[in-house]
Amino acid sequence: MLNLRRCVVGVVAVLLVGGMASAQTPTTAVAKKTDPTIYIGPQVRDGFIDTDSDIVDSIKDIKNVFRKRIKQVRIVDAPEEALLHLYVLGRGKSESGTTIFLDPVFLNIDELYVNTLLRVGDYEKEIIGVEDQWRDCAGQVVNKLKVWLSENDAKVQELWNNWLPA
Repeated sequence: MLNLRRCVVGVVAVLLVGGMASAQTPTTAVAKKTDPTIYIGPQVRDGFIDTDSDIVDSIKDIKNVFRKRIKQVRIVDAPEEALLHLYVLGRGKSESGTTIFLDPVFLNIDELYVNTLLRVGDYEKEIIGVEDQWRDCAGQVVNKLKVWLSENDAKVQELWNNWLPA
């Protein structure tokens, strides 16, 4: 009987200590509120994913650079979990004196570019990286995004504090 009582007391103690430890650990919802979230991926239109192997490669490059350079925003895999959305629209190589997309970017011959679209609610901003290597294009996109995040930190934090995932 004494062994049974010790066993029961031991189990109750473990449960109480475990319960207190879990009460001190932040819940997933609290942890998600610490940093704004961003989805980096292809654009989806009318249920179709606008992607190809070049876009997939540029998404990987941008995510890799992003994780190294930007710490105040967390990448998520699902668009509905993100306040910020960075859509990789395409990439290519310029021809002589080509102006690409909506941004008045003038490219020299044979320059590579990655075209992205930042979307926060109804706000949109095109961000284009132009360099000699694809990874460098991704780095330029991330650098421009980092500047944008720095300049808009207060607004992003305000939106994040009032935002509920879909």
